[in-house]
Amino acid sequence: MPLTRRTFLKQLGTLALAAGTVGAADLLLVEPGWLEVTGHRVRVPNLARHLRGYRVVQVTDVHMARFGELHEAMLQAIDRFDPNLIALTGDIIERDSDLEDFDTLCDHLMRTGRRVVATLGNWEHRARFGVEAIATMYRRHRIELYVNEHLTLPGGVVLACTDDSSFGQGDILKTCRNLPEGDLRLLLTHAPGILEPYPVGAPRFDLTLAGHTHGGQVRVFGFAPVRPPGSGRFVSGSYQTQAGLTYVSRGIGTSTLPIRLGCRPELACFEFVEA
Repeated sequence: MPLTRRTFLKQLGTLALAAGTVGAADLLLVEPGWLEVTGHRVRVPNLARHLRGYRVVQVTDVHMARFGELHEAMLQAIDRFDPNLIALTGDIIERDSDLEDFDTLCDHLMRTGRRVVATLGNWEHRARFGVEAIATMYRRHRIELYVNEHLTLPGGVVLACTDDSSFGQGDILKTCRNLPEGDLRLLLTHAPGILEPYPVGAPRFDLTLAGHTHGGQVRVFGFAPVRPPGSGRFVSGSYQTQAGLTYVSRGIGTSTLPIRLGCRPELACFEFVEA
């Protein structure tokens, strides 16, 4: 029988606890709450002068259960980076998340004073209170949710935002229908597997942001033994795809079990510069 992600994580957690080792403490106590802020300079040929230094922070896979120190650290890091845009690329909640805690997170994101744009992940589709309740909460906090749609921000920044492809109806061609050229093009999606094979006729982007994989959540000598369906070949970090430069974040939270090993939570921050 093939080893599923859920089975692997549960067995690993059981073994670590039984061993009573430092590894168990790292799995359960240290790494899940030890945020890593990663900085990335994205070089864009002939980038318009007014967009040089444009900043985007990606928040993904929070799997919100209880608002706590990890989320406080994330918000403080966002403030320090001072982005023009906060991009939420799905799985901000868990299936059994409480709306009150989700409301708290949305309120804090709104209070940053930055523009916040969101897409859906598989867990939003599976949430017990439904996608419409999530959309209502986002609207209440002036967080803009786009599903297989695109928009143009001031300054000519074009955002294309797909639905989740692993559980929803992600459609790149629908998302990009009549997509304007713009001065900077960004694609926001959840599960990176949507990028391969890339649809014929779909446009290229200056940067594509995805999550979903958690970077494997547990790495063994740098290798991720299991990843969720919809990950494709992607684990974490930068890739060149037919869509263009793609970044897959390890995300903030965890799923199945609250454990991480060799794979710290990540807040990815991007600054665009001229190539």
